[in-house]
Amino acid sequence: MYWSVYKSIFFVEGMPQNCHLIANISTQIDNQNSQLKSLDEVKEKMIELVLRYGGNSIVDFEYGQKRSKSWFSRDGIAWYGSGIVALINPARLPETND
Repeated sequence: MYWSVYKSIFFVEGMPQNCHLIANISTQIDNQNSQLKSLDEVKEKMIELVLRYGGNSIVDFEYGQKRSKSWFSRDGIAWYGSGIVALINPARLPETND
């Protein structure tokens, strides 16, 4: 299970044991020059939702780039992120990322 911390929020690509699931979320950056955006900008948008729901993490986190169908996106690429807002005990995360 791979995980990282960004601005005190845990982003976990998997489902840790004994976590309290709160809400499914997803976001997309789909505007001019979205191809030039970064994963950190997706995480910034997701952090707002995590804090609003009272979580400390996003579990089952997925992210990437995909072709955009927006009329406003000139480059045709959009960043996306999705997962589940959760409360986790960081001590239960593996010490190393697999």
